[in-house]
Amino acid sequence: TFVRAFRAKFGRDPNGFAALAYDATMVIAAAIEQAGGDRQGVRDSLASMTDGRAYDGITGKIAFEPTGDVATKPLVMTRVRRGALVVHKGGHE
Repeated sequence: TFVRAFRAKFGRDPNGFAALAYDATMVIAAAIEQAGGDRQGVRDSLASMTDGRAYDGITGKIAFEPTGDVATKPLVMTRVRRGALVVHKGGHE
């Protein structure tokens, strides 16, 4: 599994960012595989991943809105502050 492979390679458990990055990579790989590498085909494959045809990732279902935004995952902005990720609340900080 993903967690075992990650643990074996890095000697620690993956965090949520690693899982999301893995899913993002696998979504792109699935679109490329389906489209045969054709640029417009990759775009169309990603656009076809709607609620009814969501990609089943390790973090759950992944689907896209007609705008291209991810429909199934909330967006959280973070900033690196003193070496740590901090949730960005907007405005001027």
